[in-house]
Amino acid sequence: ITLTETDKDNYGKILGRKTQISSIYNMVPKMKRHEEVLRENWIVTAGRLTYQKGIEYLAEIAVPVLKKHRDWKWLVLGDGEDRNILEQAISENKLEDQLILKGTVNQVEWYLDRAKLFVLTSRYEGFGMCLVEALQMQVPCVSFDVKIGPSEIIADGQNGILIPPFACEQMVREINSLIENPGRLERMAENTMIGFERYQDAYIIEKWKNILDNL
Repeated sequence: ITLTETDKDNYGKILGRKTQISSIYNMVPKMKRHEEVLRENWIVTAGRLTYQKGIEYLAEIAVPVLKKHRDWKWLVLGDGEDRNILEQAISENKLEDQLILKGTVNQVEWYLDRAKLFVLTSRYEGFGMCLVEALQMQVPCVSFDVKIGPSEIIADGQNGILIPPFACEQMVREINSLIENPGRLERMAENTMIGFERYQDAYIIEKWKNILDNL
């Protein structure tokens, strides 16, 4: 049993077979969008501030986006050894009021309930649960299309945008375009539940049951 379809295909190639290999996604922690809560001009990134999460890419992208859109904020949820990269970007570009490092937070849901966009700049992912959580809260996602995870979660152009890995200038352009075209961003928000049944408890339990019943 693998976590993603990509992993399933990879194991099939290694083992030289396609049978007795299945993929089952993780169940998603249940979050609820509160319709009475107004969205802010917030971009959110959540995760450890480490090499894996591409924090230097995050800094390279956030600076020009925020300089162009002074009425927007970029909230970074999480902490780690690469926090200094973002602190330096904030200091050098005078973005203290826009690029906000919240550190470790207990209620990611609270921030997603108020955000308009979620951005992931990871070098690699095992799956990308943060993307699924954002979509559950009706927040469109922009992510590098790294090998495992994002392309199975984001329906490109419908509920988010996939960017070629580490194409920072392209990600800047796409984020700017979404900010400057609120109608497009709203349409993506309306499509965030595309394919979401794959992460629902009943669907996942049924997949496990079918596999165990056929052992």
